[in-house]
Amino acid sequence: MIQLYRKEELKNQRKKVKFMYEIREKKTDIWFAIVVWILEMVALFGIRYCVEHEISQKVGLITIAYVSCVVFALIKEKNLTILGFTTEKIRRNAPIAVGIIITTILIRMVISKISFELLLSQAFHMLIMTALREEIMFRGIIQNYLIVSSKKKIVFFAIGGLLFAVSHIPLYSLNQPGISLWLQLLFAFVSHFIFVSIAYWRKDITISVGLHFLIDFLLSA
Repeated sequence: MIQLYRKEELKNQRKKVKFMYEIREKKTDIWFAIVVWILEMVALFGIRYCVEHEISQKVGLITIAYVSCVVFALIKEKNLTILGFTTEKIRRNAPIAVGIIITTILIRMVISKISFELLLSQAFHMLIMTALREEIMFRGIIQNYLIVSSKKKIVFFAIGGLLFAVSHIPLYSLNQPGISLWLQLLFAFVSHFIFVSIAYWRKDITISVGLHFLIDFLLSA
């Protein structure tokens, strides 16, 4: 009886602990990943429509979708890990991410001729609305919800990569139009594997955010 009680207690304790990319207890959680991705795609196509028809957005569609998904995930899980952050790892990873971000901004200062104020404004927008948002949405919420089986996680990482790549279709003609669509999709798919591997290794998406910012901010120079 004592052994059974201890096993049950240990089992309950493990359920309370949340790790990056652990196997979900409910296979239906994959539907949450799909719903989040659909909301992201609707918002991106909405942005494209507004840009093409010169419609102003007082409140960005992508912001609405992003905030809604984050709030929903936090209410459902009651844990920051679903977003890609783990309390015990962020302290170790944050200094590295901050170093990458500062270095990236310094490089842009050297290679760009725009004012320092404009550079900081662009960096802040790129960091918050692109790097951080996409990492939370794809390497955090979506990828965490996709892990619904004990099969090799690389399969679910590949699915996450496909979803991330396809998400670049709505705005591909607005961002870096000189690059072919297929090359952009391939680059997005490969970058997903890089970012998700780092997040899986470091147990946190913080460094991935920094690297995501580095790539996007330098490419936009």
